[in-house]
Amino acid sequence: MRTNRSALSAWLGAVVVAAPAVALGQQAVVEKSFDVYLVDPNGVQVVQSDVVPLLPGQACFGWRIRLDGADRLIKATETLELPEAPAVWSGEGDEYSPTKIVNDRKTAVTTMFHALDEGWFGSVWCIAEGDPVGPHTIAVHVDEHLLAEFDFTVEAVR
Repeated sequence: MRTNRSALSAWLGAVVVAAPAVALGQQAVVEKSFDVYLVDPNGVQVVQSDVVPLLPGQACFGWRIRLDGADRLIKATETLELPEAPAVWSGEGDEYSPTKIVNDRKTAVTTMFHALDEGWFGSVWCIAEGDPVGPHTIAVHVDEHLLAEFDFTVEAVR
C-alpha cells in the first residue's frame, strides 16, 4: 500500500505542519465521502464505490471529510486496517514518516496536520504490487473523537 502525497496535495491542497492544531471541540462532520480513483491514459476517473480493484499503479482510494466551522489547522489520525500484511507499506522503516506500521504489518496509523480548505481534509492511498484482497477499514480521529469509518473491499480484477 502506498500513500500518494502528490495526488493528495493536488486533491486537497497543501498539508501544513508548522502551526499548532485547533481542538475539534463541538465541530461536527457535515459531509464525508470515500472515492476510488482509476488512472488510465485518458486521465483519472473518480467513482464513489466501496469496491477498489486490485490494479497496482492504476487504482487509488481516498476519503474526505468536511467539518463545520471556520477553516483551521487540525491534527488527524487515520488508521488503515488490512486483512493481511501487504508486500510494501509506504513509510515503513522511515523514522520520519508520519505513518507507523503495527499489528503484524496489517495496520498503518498515520498522524498528520491538515489545513482545512472550506472545511475539507482527507487522505489517498494507491494500490501497490503485493497488496491483499478482502475487507479493509479506515477510521479517522480528530482530538480522540472518531469522525468516520470507511469500510471497503479490495477485489481482484477478473
